[in-house]
Amino acid sequence: MTADMVKSKTDNWVPILSRATSLITRGQHEEGLQVLDNAKDKFHKMLGFNYARAIAFTRLKRFSEALESARLELELNPTDEHVSKLVDQLEGISSAQKEKAVSDRQASAPVTISEQDDVLTQQLKERGWMSKCDIYRDHFDSFKVLKPAAFNPSISVVITADGRNGNLKQSLEALRLEREYNYEVILVNYSRGTSDYCDSDAPVNKLITLKSHVNSYLARNIGALFAEGLYLLFLNEDTIPFRNLLKYHLYAFEKYDIIACRGVLIPHPQNEFSRFAVGYFLGEDQFPHPMDVDVNTSYSSDIFFRIGGYDDEMSPGGGNPDLSLRLTSLEPDLRKQIYFPFAAVYEPFAQDRQELIREYYQREETREHLKIQHTYFLHFIRCFKKFDFRSDLLIRRKRDDDGNIRSIDPLKLIENSSGELASIMDADKLFTEIVNLDDEDYSGKRVLVIGSDYLPELKWANRTKRFVSVRPVSASDKHPSHVEVTDAPVEDLPFEDGLFEVVVLTDFSSSVKDIDKTVLELARVTADDGILIIAMKVNGESYFSDWLICDRFEKWFLMEHEDHRRCDLFGLHQSYVYNQSYSHAQCIEEGILIARMRRYTEASVSAVFAGGENKIGRIELNSVKMNVKSTLARGLSQLKHNPEEGLKSIKEAIALQYSVIA
Repeated sequence: MTADMVKSKTDNWVPILSRATSLITRGQHEEGLQVLDNAKDKFHKMLGFNYARAIAFTRLKRFSEALESARLELELNPTDEHVSKLVDQLEGISSAQKEKAVSDRQASAPVTISEQDDVLTQQLKERGWMSKCDIYRDHFDSFKVLKPAAFNPSISVVITADGRNGNLKQSLEALRLEREYNYEVILVNYSRGTSDYCDSDAPVNKLITLKSHVNSYLARNIGALFAEGLYLLFLNEDTIPFRNLLKYHLYAFEKYDIIACRGVLIPHPQNEFSRFAVGYFLGEDQFPHPMDVDVNTSYSSDIFFRIGGYDDEMSPGGGNPDLSLRLTSLEPDLRKQIYFPFAAVYEPFAQDRQELIREYYQREETREHLKIQHTYFLHFIRCFKKFDFRSDLLIRRKRDDDGNIRSIDPLKLIENSSGELASIMDADKLFTEIVNLDDEDYSGKRVLVIGSDYLPELKWANRTKRFVSVRPVSASDKHPSHVEVTDAPVEDLPFEDGLFEVVVLTDFSSSVKDIDKTVLELARVTADDGILIIAMKVNGESYFSDWLICDRFEKWFLMEHEDHRRCDLFGLHQSYVYNQSYSHAQCIEEGILIARMRRYTEASVSAVFAGGENKIGRIELNSVKMNVKSTLARGLSQLKHNPEEGLKSIKEAIALQYSVIA
């Protein structure tokens, strides 16, 4: 066959393989197989043909056919590491199926547990993982202590290895240089070859041998079972630690109150494809971040075992993101998972275009798997965005004069040396600087707070002339002496007209049942020139809680400040203080709205428009004009989609304009 004929055949084969691979990646396995079968006579000896068939058969759980196809591919390309690993995995599955068939036939026979099984079972009992016993016993072969570890090691390094990669010796040598630190190394071995590196100089303390190649996360879990360290650090055999790796992981846990830490990955060796290693390096500052890389991640061993470790069946690359998300069920504070740039490793990356494409599709497939397994996975990732590069929000540890370690959390109220409450982030910001007010705006005023139980603790609360909180009251309810608490519907408040100079309404959905009656009541109890502050979630459960909610107040209040922020797991006031403003135009997602309005009467507004005083109380002429303009602009924009509502808004704007001038 001439070179031109070979090139022509290859050119014809590539689009067929791309089509089949695309179908298989999207889950259309049968359709992908059909494309390959149609081209079988002509292209069955082309590289990638049998590999694609093996992948499709594997996902259809037709393991015998998958193994046959993988072996054919390996004959054509014996040096391909990915094909070789696939063959090993399928052989392991085939062996497990045969063993299961034998065990099923011998179900009535007495079961004998070997000494090694006793060791595994004991570790599973200690960790509370007995539900995994049958699965792990199928793969577990032996456990051996090669050399004693330090007493009570601070950190356990778990390395998974199958003996194919030559970097294991370099990895162990790099760890040996950190011998001054109190650590142990646990090597989980898929093959006998790696034991050659476990000589007297290698820092391997414990060797675990598995019967066959298994999911890497299952192997990590088995290795972690035998760990004694306070923290667990996970590496692969092809990961080469940068200097002081253990020192910096330990330092991160010592300096910050955290449960998980991920470091930097340096593509190795460097080549033209290294620039595509997205997410390996995130900058020179430490800040809260999910565990989104596959290696160089460390965890507090206690919480790792409590959450159940890695998902034993998770697809490659998804183990740490999945674990990171599940950890929030035990520790919801996202700031306790961090990126720490000083802990670095060299990690192999794509060496050619084909490998780069394969890694891309694998990453996308894993991402889709995570989105299916956790419907709120993308929301979980977005929740970390507000912490990007915010090292000032990390929870620091500090040792006091008695030698005790305590956490200093910048997002919580703490007691300082003078005994006063101090914080860089509390609800004070939400009701002062964010709405362009200060403590003096509350001082000596009658204040009504609806729907919140934490506002009486704010520093301006005890300066008020009268502070009334409307919220549900329980028998055990405790509140400061200066606070009056009453349980009344917002639609029928037990107060005289114009009593309060400041009214604050939060938690709209649980406080308000009838929005029209609520607006009337708020207008009734708010004094002329009084302030109304609304802080609420929008596009939530209540039918009336949307971005146009403030329009309902236009008849009695002038808008002085309105802003919108994204909502996240932290709740209303924390989300508002730390999230960025964004436009809500045609936006249907849930968010946070806060508004400050000023109560007015027709006489006062007429005077403003008639050219009288430039300011009645604190009502500014520009605010009134902007109110008219915003109503008119909204009406014009609505004309395209809802002519009836658009005309209504335009009429409102015109009526407001002419009524105040008259």
